[in-house]
Amino acid sequence: RMNIRVLPPDVNESIAAFNAIGSDIRFGLGAVRNVGLNVVEGIKSAREEKGAFTSFHDFLRKVPAQVCSKRVIESLIKAGAFDSFGHTRRSLLEIHEEAVDAQSSLKKSEAIGQVDLFGGMFAEQGLADTPIPDRAEWPKKELLALEREMLGLYVSDHPLAGREAQLARYAE
Repeated sequence: RMNIRVLPPDVNESIAAFNAIGSDIRFGLGAVRNVGLNVVEGIKSAREEKGAFTSFHDFLRKVPAQVCSKRVIESLIKAGAFDSFGHTRRSLLEIHEEAVDAQSSLKKSEAIGQVDLFGGMFAEQGLADTPIPDRAEWPKKELLALEREMLGLYVSDHPLAGREAQLARYAE
């Protein structure tokens, strides 16, 4: 009634807690299931030091190793934190394990000081990125169920949206 929208979490805009974005409220990353405060701090510091994330793979490249776990990335995908990159949650969930594995091995090699023959030249250009398939989004019911599982409530829509007239008939 007050025209305040609750926006889903976003890796480029969210902080740990809920925050105001204009007249709307952005869901905090700390409220996403399986995402702890150390992960949120890692995302926030990578964003401040290296700039806004431009894609899913750019996110995986820029964030520290503690953020690059399959469980964390899966939770962020299901919660809608990567929606601003233009890929469906379904397509990102399909490739996230492979993409995380690739980035994790790169990060481990960098941590121990190993450099490949080309010095990471191809990783910088994105040639090692797992291709993201072009898949249709899940049906609304499934999408909302995943969102509720990760956030505890519906954010992008509500299962009863569009059924107001039908409900009003039975409410009398």
